[in-house]
Amino acid sequence: MAPRDPNSLRNLFLRYMAAIALASLVSWTLVLVYSDYAAFRKQSAVMRQEFMDQQKALLSSKVNEVRDYIDYNGNLTEKRLKESLQSHVNSAHDIASGLYNEYAASEPAEKVQNMIREALRPIRFNQGRGYYFAFNLDGVEELFADRPELEGTNMLSMVSDDGKYVVKDMLSLCREKGEGFYTYYWTKPGEKQGSFPKIAYVKLFEPLGWVIGTGEYLDDYTHMVQSEVLNRIKDLRFEPAGYFFGSTFDGDSLFSAGEITVESGSIQDLTDPNGVKIIQEQQKAARKPGGGFVRYSWHRPGSDALSPKISYVLAVPQWEWIIGAGVYLDSIEPAIAANEKALLSDLRVKILRSLIVLFVLLAIVFAASRMVSGNIQASVQSLTRFFQQAARKSISIDTDDLHFSEFKDIARQINLMLVERKQAEEELKASENKWRSYVENAPYGIFTADREWRYMDANPAAERITGYTKEELFKRKVPDLIVKEENKDPNQNYNAFLSQGAFNGESIIRRKDGKIRNISICAVRLSEDRFLAFVDDITEQKQARQEIWKTNTLLTAVIKQAPFAVQILEEKDGLISVVIENDESARLMGEWSQGRDNIDSKVSESLDARFFTIDGHKEIPLDQMPGPRAFRGEAAANEEYLFRHADGKEIMVEASASPVYDSGGKNIAVCVTFHDVTEQRKTEQEKAELKEQIYQSQKMESVGRLAGGVAHDFNNMLSVILGFAEMALDRMDENNEIYLDLKEIHTAALRSADLTRQLLAFARKQAVAPKVLDLNDSITNMLKMLRRLIGEDIELEWRPGPDLGEVKIDPSQLDQILANLCVNAGQAIEGGGKVIIQTEQAVATSKFCAMHRDFTPGEYCLISVQDNGQGMDDETLKRLFEPFYTTKELGKGTGLGLATIYGIVKQNNGVIIVDSKKGWGSVFKVYLPKCENPEKGRETKEVQEIRHGNGETILLVEDEESIMKMGERMLSRLGYKVMAASNPEEGLRLAELHEGAIDLLVTDVIMPGMNGKDLAEAVQRLRPDCKVLFMSGYTASVIEQHGVLDETTHFVQKPFVYRDLAKGVHDALHSG
Repeated sequence: MAPRDPNSLRNLFLRYMAAIALASLVSWTLVLVYSDYAAFRKQSAVMRQEFMDQQKALLSSKVNEVRDYIDYNGNLTEKRLKESLQSHVNSAHDIASGLYNEYAASEPAEKVQNMIREALRPIRFNQGRGYYFAFNLDGVEELFADRPELEGTNMLSMVSDDGKYVVKDMLSLCREKGEGFYTYYWTKPGEKQGSFPKIAYVKLFEPLGWVIGTGEYLDDYTHMVQSEVLNRIKDLRFEPAGYFFGSTFDGDSLFSAGEITVESGSIQDLTDPNGVKIIQEQQKAARKPGGGFVRYSWHRPGSDALSPKISYVLAVPQWEWIIGAGVYLDSIEPAIAANEKALLSDLRVKILRSLIVLFVLLAIVFAASRMVSGNIQASVQSLTRFFQQAARKSISIDTDDLHFSEFKDIARQINLMLVERKQAEEELKASENKWRSYVENAPYGIFTADREWRYMDANPAAERITGYTKEELFKRKVPDLIVKEENKDPNQNYNAFLSQGAFNGESIIRRKDGKIRNISICAVRLSEDRFLAFVDDITEQKQARQEIWKTNTLLTAVIKQAPFAVQILEEKDGLISVVIENDESARLMGEWSQGRDNIDSKVSESLDARFFTIDGHKEIPLDQMPGPRAFRGEAAANEEYLFRHADGKEIMVEASASPVYDSGGKNIAVCVTFHDVTEQRKTEQEKAELKEQIYQSQKMESVGRLAGGVAHDFNNMLSVILGFAEMALDRMDENNEIYLDLKEIHTAALRSADLTRQLLAFARKQAVAPKVLDLNDSITNMLKMLRRLIGEDIELEWRPGPDLGEVKIDPSQLDQILANLCVNAGQAIEGGGKVIIQTEQAVATSKFCAMHRDFTPGEYCLISVQDNGQGMDDETLKRLFEPFYTTKELGKGTGLGLATIYGIVKQNNGVIIVDSKKGWGSVFKVYLPKCENPEKGRETKEVQEIRHGNGETILLVEDEESIMKMGERMLSRLGYKVMAASNPEEGLRLAELHEGAIDLLVTDVIMPGMNGKDLAEAVQRLRPDCKVLFMSGYTASVIEQHGVLDETTHFVQKPFVYRDLAKGVHDALHSG
């Protein structure tokens, strides 16, 4: 018997099994004991934690319920206060309405007011703090129940602590809405300092024109609500002994354990025996979001022993409260101690049982191990014999000689491996034949080459592509077939392949027949000295791609060079992207489409540049633009939009969009075009504005001609009325009862004459005597008068411009312009304001004149009159200068003021421009041309006395018979010899036939057949020494240029009075 080897598999197995059994049993015992103890500790921790979690959840739930109740009442405080105030005011309103309806018809108004006042005065509410007040629409206090001494006082100037005019604001509120709430800050009775928010509710009592109201301090009402809340929550309980407590942010006690402790003072420094500042810790926890828990020790009720306690606290910020509730944590300990005692007893029993099992198990393991180890040894010996025989011949293992399934599995796997190896050898041979067939029949060329690129093998497709047989290829290298391209190293691809181990690209080869072909080649390294390549002839494909490229290049060039903006859009995954854009699009759109991945409406809010409607008021969503709509099948052609760049620049664009379809009819893209029509629309707008200016000018010219004609005819009639009335007055005693009637006729005729002068000024037919004036000096001299015209409550500011230059205008016309403009400005201002008169230089360039038809190029003196009054709407601006058009009340304006200014400015070759906006005031700008050759005019002092004649002969020519008779009588009374003629022909005949001298010709300007100027020239040819005096309702163009007389012409304006005619005749006779 062979000696027993201590390291044999059998002996090792026996020792290991014994050791494993012992270690397993001991480990199992220890694990059992430890697991039980760990489970106990875990169970205890879980019990404590569950108890803690339950208590925390309970505390959190209960405290949050209380806090929700407090928040509910706190949030409703202002609402409840407003409802209370509104209810009380409505009650007062009902009381006042009842008294008024009952007594208004039978009692004096003052008595009814006093009855209402005394009925409301004693009423109090809100714990005596609430009372009523009332004031009338003038701000006078009618009722002040708390301070009756203020009744009858005007309270409009009363200002709250936050700077509000309380009574004014309440009046405005009631005028606008009839009733409403008003919040302000006010000092509180009994408080030495500080102001408090107060809410008032006021309501208009229309029968008396009173505003009735009441108010309440918000914090007083809040304190009342807080008291109600404390009384409700102090008695709340949970669990057997759970109660709530509360304090302020400052540490003052509010309530605890069912008692309100507001008066007990501060508990800020309350400390437990371990030194925990309980209230201060609660304040820290309460300030955390969602509140927090505080742990400390405290005496149980009825016990001197300390117990751990936990409280949950929450902050109530709006009232600056901290509320909470707490529980004691040692209630769970008795149950944990009982569990621990039971565990120790159970562990002693388990350890004893484990020792018994240990000894029994060791015996069983030893016996079993001896039997198993013998079988292992026999099986190993059988495997050893098999391997010794398998090395010499092909055999299999007999599994019946083995004892264990594991050894039998090993034997079966060895037998299976032998069979599979034989099958694999056969399959490998078949696979090699199959793949050889694949390669030989593949449509792609396949070849192998060595490190030097010599062909090692090739399939028929490679022979077809190259034109060489396999044997011919074996004598060549791959580079031998490659055509050398200009500026390209033929070994470049080979070197890249060697460094990277793979290559995928294109090349050009020369076939055996000399034809040049394009091939694609894909090569991989099989080993250090061998690689495999796949090739395909792509000559026809490349030619087709080249044609497509040329077509695309042509289309792209057409798009890029188009004179309008073009964008090609594609839609993918719901997003629309710009895939092609020409230079004009980039210029036109600017930064809008550059760098944008999509133009979908989802990202439209992030774009700075946007599309708007033509008027610029409404933004167009991008999904409603022509491009996105074309993807949805909607037509879009020549649509106009306003495009606003990110920098604020705006252009007008005309957009169109059309879909692009593939061969299957699918919409694959959209072509969008944009035309910049900004200049075109601008030109159209300028044409329209110019047309409107021409129309307005023609309209004003037509109205002017009409006004001038009416004024001329009216002046003729007024001349007769004035003349005969004046002569009648001269011959009548002032005490005669008819004298006053004639005086009224004379006065009315003078006023009518002023009206006709205004019409003539508008029609630019007024006779004027222009002089060279310094505008600044002239306006400065008028300031005192202008201030009286606009009123004392309006400030007049004068801003003279430097180096202004001079203008040529009749001084009286300048006075009319400024007086009318200042009066209108003052009337446009309500309740005080400001009028600014300013002068400055202005230059009208040719470009400016092209846009403003009324201007001619040159230098102007600008007078502007600006006010901050009511302003004017567009309709008023359109008709501003029309005669008799006025927005004033009946009897407060003739409508000729601005029409007169318009006529004066036009008569002096000037321009007037108005800029006004409703609610913003107006500015009138008068442009008068600078005087090119300034010559100061000479002021002549009027002769006040009536000059009589010395028998001089006067030829009077007037086509209006009544005026002729009146003039003849006036001149005769003045001491002149008069020859009267009713038409120019008769007058010329008298001049020819008269034997004596004719000292003066007095003639109308406009007459049938021959005008006054032509008559004067004809008479002066007959009698060179004859002087001339013209008279007319307006001045004809044959006498004046644009209605202006030169300094040598003598003229008397119709209608004239006796004194005017006397002066005119005397001046004409005695002129140089």
